[in-house]
Amino acid sequence: MNLEALPWIILFLPLLAAVVITLFTLRCRTTSALLSIGAIVTGFVLTIVFIAANGWHPGTEAPSWVYLHSAGAPPLVLPNESFVNWLSIGGLHIDFGLKLDALSLMMMLIVTGVAARFTFIPSVT
Repeated sequence: MNLEALPWIILFLPLLAAVVITLFTLRCRTTSALLSIGAIVTGFVLTIVFIAANGWHPGTEAPSWVYLHSAGAPPLVLPNESFVNWLSIGGLHIDFGLKLDALSLMMMLIVTGVAARFTFIPSVT
């Protein structure tokens, strides 16, 4: 599994669910609800998987149980920053990226956990 892609998947999973709901399942309420709740809960589960596999400091070496390596292979080190070039105009380069430190990982866990928890509380009106 590519652990470097997990934060990007967690970030864009609700957006992908919203696009799919808007384009394809808008009239079917049950399918739309399942897609939105599934995206939120999947984001929470992937956050837990990422933190469990990577620890609270992504710039360090991953725990030994995350990978199997042969003798002499370099250890798996996941970067604490991941970015892509978003816009380039002449000499101007604007990047879009994620910085993964202990605080941002904690916020990922809290935000996805609270969102997942409140999807299962019935609305009171």
